[in-house]
Amino acid sequence: MARLSLVVLLLFGGCATSQVPIPQGSTVDMDGTLESTEWAQAHRLPLEGGGSVLLQHDSDAVYIGFEALPDGWAHVYLSESDSVHVLHASAALGTATYARQGDLWRPVRSFTWEVRGQTLTEELRAARRAFLSREGWAASTMAMGTPGEIEFRIERAWIDASDAIAFVYSTGPDAILHSPEALSDATVAPLLVRGDTPDSLRFETPQWHQLDLE
Repeated sequence: MARLSLVVLLLFGGCATSQVPIPQGSTVDMDGTLESTEWAQAHRLPLEGGGSVLLQHDSDAVYIGFEALPDGWAHVYLSESDSVHVLHASAALGTATYARQGDLWRPVRSFTWEVRGQTLTEELRAARRAFLSREGWAASTMAMGTPGEIEFRIERAWIDASDAIAFVYSTGPDAILHSPEALSDATVAPLLVRGDTPDSLRFETPQWHQLDLE
C-alpha cells in the first residue's frame, strides 16, 4: 500500500483527527458531473454546512470532487513547508501562493484567471491541459456539468511535495462550507475565498489531519 502523509488544516487546539483514506479509483474526466462510475471508490468527507468532498487517486493524480451543493466555487489549499497554495475554481481557474513571514503569511503570487468557460469544448480542453501541465492542477468550472459539482485533479508530484490540505466551498460571503469542521483560519477568510489576494493572512498549518493514499 502506497502511503502519503498529508494533512487537513484543523483547529482543535492542536489535536489531530484520525487518518482519512484516499482510495485508488478511476481517472476522472473533470467535466463537472460526479458520475457514479468514476467516483465509485471515493471516500467522502462531510463539509461543515452541507455537501461532501470526495477523494480518490490513480497512479498520476489525486482527484477531489465537491457534491450536493448549491452552484458555487471551490478552494483547495495545499501547504508546502512555509508556503500555502490556493487553488481556486469558479468561472475560471487561478492559483495564489502565500509565504510565511514571521507569524503572518504574505502573497508572493496573486490570482491570474485562466481557462474560463462553461462548455467543455475541445478548445477549452486544450486550454485546461496547458494549465494542468504548467500549474500541476486543474478543475472544472462553475456551471459546467451538474450545478453544485466541481472536480479537481492535482498531480501526484505536487501532492508528494505537500504536507497539508484543506477544502472550502462557497456561494457567497455568508455561505462558506469547509472541511475539516472546525476550520477557522484564513482559509475561510471571505476576501480570499471570493478570489482576492489579501496582503496579510494567518494560516494554522501545524494543526493537521493526515490523509492516507491506499
